[in-house]
Order: sequence, then C-alpha cells, then structure tokens
Amino acid sequence: MSYSTQFKQTSDHTEVIFRWLHLTDLHLGMDGLGDLWPNVEQIFFEDLEYLCKKVGPIDLVMFTGDITQGGSKPEFQEVDKLLTNFWEKFDQMGFQPKFLAVPGNHDLVRPHNKFDPALIGLEDSWDNPKIQNPFWDNIESDQRQLVIKAFENYVQWWHNITVPKPEIYSEGILPGDFSATIYKDGFRLGILGLNSAFLQLMGGDRKGKLALDMRQFNGACNSNGPYWAKEHHACLLLTHHPQDWLTDQAQEQLNSEIHSPPERFALHLFGHMHEFNLRSLAEGAANARRRLQGCSLFGMEGWGDQNQERVHGYSLCELKIEGDTASLRIYPRKAEKKQGGGWEIHSDISFRLPKGDEGTEPVTVKLLRKLERPMVAKDKIPIDNNSTITQENQTQRQTYINRAVILTAIPPEYIAVSAHLSNLKEEIHPQGTIYEIGKFSANGKFWEVGIVEIGQGNTGAAMEAERAIAHFQPDVVMFVGVAGGIKDVKLGDVVAATKVYGYESGKTKLEFEPRPDVGQSSYNLIQRARAEAKRRSWLERLKSVDSSSSPSVFVAPIAAGEKVVASKKSSTFDFLQNNYGDALAVEMEGRGLLEAVHANQQVSAVIIRGISDLIDSKSEADANGSKEIAARHASAFAFEILAKFTPVAVVKKNGKN
Repeated sequence: MSYSTQFKQTSDHTEVIFRWLHLTDLHLGMDGLGDLWPNVEQIFFEDLEYLCKKVGPIDLVMFTGDITQGGSKPEFQEVDKLLTNFWEKFDQMGFQPKFLAVPGNHDLVRPHNKFDPALIGLEDSWDNPKIQNPFWDNIESDQRQLVIKAFENYVQWWHNITVPKPEIYSEGILPGDFSATIYKDGFRLGILGLNSAFLQLMGGDRKGKLALDMRQFNGACNSNGPYWAKEHHACLLLTHHPQDWLTDQAQEQLNSEIHSPPERFALHLFGHMHEFNLRSLAEGAANARRRLQGCSLFGMEGWGDQNQERVHGYSLCELKIEGDTASLRIYPRKAEKKQGGGWEIHSDISFRLPKGDEGTEPVTVKLLRKLERPMVAKDKIPIDNNSTITQENQTQRQTYINRAVILTAIPPEYIAVSAHLSNLKEEIHPQGTIYEIGKFSANGKFWEVGIVEIGQGNTGAAMEAERAIAHFQPDVVMFVGVAGGIKDVKLGDVVAATKVYGYESGKTKLEFEPRPDVGQSSYNLIQRARAEAKRRSWLERLKSVDSSSSPSVFVAPIAAGEKVVASKKSSTFDFLQNNYGDALAVEMEGRGLLEAVHANQQVSAVIIRGISDLIDSKSEADANGSKEIAARHASAFAFEILAKFTPVAVVKKNGKN
C-alpha cells in the first residue's frame, strides 16, 4: 500500500495534517524480551498498517525514553537494528517518517562510585543554589560532567543513527535536550525535547526529586525558548517523566515558565509509568494543558518492586489544521493476551471513544500564530527545467525550505561558513564537486545551505557557481570570504558588494585601456545588507568581539581580478586607485560568481568580504590570524542576511519563468 501527502485546498482554507507515532518504554535488553519481541513486532505492524489505512500516513515517530534497559553500547546497537527494521516496514507502507527521542532513566549508565561527592550533591542537595547554579552555568562542573558521562552512550547512539531525523534540529545544554522543526505545506510544527532523567543517576525511589529547568528550554532554542515557540504554528513537548516526578520547584518551572501559557504546547508527551493516561487540565479560566502518558511498547508483564502490571501498546496522534483552527485526536492502542495464546492490539477502551470510532473526540488546539497562506507556487520546488516537485511526488522533497549556496575559496572561509550550519552532510555532484549541505534557521526562516570550497579565481568561480545553481536550484547564492582593503576600511571590517568591477577587462595598446566589466549584486540583497549594517545585531553571531575595534560593515563596490595584490607600490594597486576609485576592497572571485548569476535571473546574489589585510604587510597580517578573523566576520554578516531575508517566489514551469 502507499499513501500520498494529505493536503486539501479550497477557496477559503487549507487543511494540513500531522500524524505521529508515540512510543515509549521498550527496555530493549531486558532479560527474556528478545525471544518474545519478534511475535509482538509482527502484530504491532499489522495493527499499525490497519490504522494507517483508516487515518493516513505518519510524519513522525517519537520515543519518550527507556528505549534500552541499561544504556549499554550493545543495547543501543540492538536499537539500531530495531529502527532499521521499523523503517523498512514504514517504507513498505509507503512513508518515511522522521525520528525523534528523549532519554529515560534506563538510557543512562549509572556512576560506579556511589560515594562520589558530585553524585551525592545531585542526590541529596539539588535544591541548594550552591549545587544548582554551578551545574547550569559551568559545563566543566563536576556535576555536569557526571551527567554528560552517564548519557555518553545515548548521545553517541543518537548522533550515529541512520533513520531519518528532522533537518532542522538543535541540541540543548543537557544530553538529549533538543528543539526541532517539521515544515509541511506552509505549517511549522515545533518539537521540544527535554531530559527529565538527569537526576536519576542513582537507585531508589526518585519520585518528587527530579527536575526540569527553564534553562533547558532556552538552551535548546538558541537561547530564547519563548521566541522559538512563537515562530511555530504549534509545538509539542517531550519528556520521559510525568510532572509529579519533579520537585515542587521544578513543577513550578514547568507550569509557570516552560509550559506557559498552556497553549504553548498542544500536547506534552511522556512515558515512564507503563500505563496510558490522557489528561486535560484548565486552571484559572486559562486554556487547558494536555498531557499524554504512553504505555510500554512492550516488555515483561510486571515492573517495579511490587511487580505492578505493565500495560503494552502505543498511540497514534493527529493534529489537523483547517484554515486558522486546529484539532487534536488520539488513537490509543492496547495489546492484550488472548485465550489460547498470542497477543492482539486494538483500541484502548479505557479512553472515552465515540461509538464506531477508534480515536478520541477532536479537541480544539489554539494555534500560536496564524497560518499565513495556502500552498502556492513557491511550495513547489523546481528540480530542473522540465519537472517540479509536488505533494504527489513522494520520492522527492515534500516541504519548502529556502535554499542558499555559499561559495568559498580557501579553508578559513569554508570553516567560518560551516560553523553556522547544523546537520552537515556530504553530497557529490556527478562531475565530482564535493558539497556539504547543512541547515540554518533563525527568526522563523528555514534554510538549506550548500557550501563548497572552489579555490581562487573568477573563472573557476563562474563555472562552480553555474554548476551549483543547476544542482541546487537555490534562492540565494553568495560568495563569502576575505579580501584586501584598498581604502576606508580596517582589518576585520566587512564589505557587502553593491557591484564588482572586473578590473582586468580592457584593451591593450601602448598602454592598457580599461573597459569596465561590472557585475551587480541583487537589489533585494543589497537592501537587506544596508539594513543589517545599521542594526549591528549581526555581531551577536560572533563568539567574541573586541569592543575597541568592533568591525564595521560597508555596502560598497569592490574589484576582482586574477592577481593577489600584495603591495601599495605595485602597478596594479595604482591602476585600481586611478580607475576604480570607489572600490573599497580587492579579491579574485566575485566577478565570476555574478557572471554566472546574470544568466540565472531567478537567483539573488551578493558578495560578502571580510578585510584580512590592507595590501601592505599582508604576510604579517596573515601570520596574526587576520584571515580567520575576517572570514568569521564575513560569515556572521552573511548569515544575518539569511536570517532576515525573504526570497522572491519564482517557479519554473517547462523551462520558462
């Protein structure tokens, strides 16, 4: 069977549907589980296929902790095999969902030394500010290092899994903390995952002794969790533990800071208790907080010191967006042993379900922001002159993310650019060019960015820019790197080129007669560069800036040739001053890039250069690290432009604009 992306459009509204599978508490590695799991896995997929035939395909699989029994490397290796098998089955069913997970208290390795003062401090004195403050403020503190070590296997596993993960994903300050964005048909779903198990490094009853903190929320969301949430239409929260396992202080943090206002998260999903529970609680006439506790996917029938009954099953959740309203439904599934042997999965009738239906009644979800528009032409991503990706084409991309290509010439430039990207993956062009593709998001804008180091020279820049444009079909192309300052600039300053003079174009007689060859950066990017040059907020993208020599940004012409200009006494420098007196800097690739973009009018382009030398004393400046500094400054400004820039929607149909 196969499914198409569910998207409906009428004259007055759109419908977008997100579905996710909520799994929790598998405890892979538990004694006796391995022999029983294959039968259960078969029944699980039979039921899931039945359910998906009724409701539609799945976009996400989310696991809320205790995926292993003891957090060991061999157990996580078994998890990899399990996930590979899962995604093979999903593929047979016609969809490839993304995967997200948060760790549980069984996904860590407990410290061996029970008398470690750092461990004792976490166990007995967490409410003491002398323990908490160093823990949050200093990654090198003994307590933080203890937590990092405990989740080392989990983190290594997560980084190396091969099943699909969201392209837009940011890690937080604790192992397993994250924020992610799923983009579908113009709708942005945010998922926040927080590690609630970091204080369960020891045995014994820890109910009421665990923690969540606002600093985790902010740390996973580029230092501003509330802003991150508001940039999405709806958000979900994932933890392993329910609220009542937190300290009073942490429960207050959760309810008054993290999950506040209540509509910030459409649903809080967790596990740990091995039984289903769906709660909706409204306080003080505010909107309700909804919490879904998942039961154990599978395990032994008893758990805990009192051998409590373990409920097995899973849930499928559906968020349906129609125009500016949304609704949420839960399809709870429960596994039960049957007379005569074997298991069967069916609706969990402990939930209040409408007669003849297997899902809960839809409940209204308040959107965090208005859905801007129905799907329009821009949501179709051109892949070549004769074909366009649409929602019906499941083998290609289904969502629109703005695309940029950034070219660099030398390693310091490439390194500086790549530092702003996450989830870098290598991609090789059929002609051999090696790109890395990464993700960048800011201010609600989501970019897929291809980067490449091409070497020096305008000819190579033109060829590689043309190749990259054909390969990626980007909205924006940039050349980001360093340049020599001719006038009015100091080391570390940035120049966004309004135009680039190809200064070697001309006619040779007794004397060389210049015939100006000029490439223009795109108007919309020049305007954005002017705006950001005034605001100075781009400096926040730099780790450190010397306030006494804070870099300035100039939006002005530059010159490009095929020579390294290394002396103000050279004839080339005199030529530049005499014929291109408004050029602030000189480099070797910008004119070639703009020539390639001239033949691709649908692409916006700009050249961003950091000043690495002032022509004289070039070698001395290079030895002092000026290239690296200039490259970092140019990259920071380039990504500030992307963070604020909205591309013009241009769609190619049958090779025509």
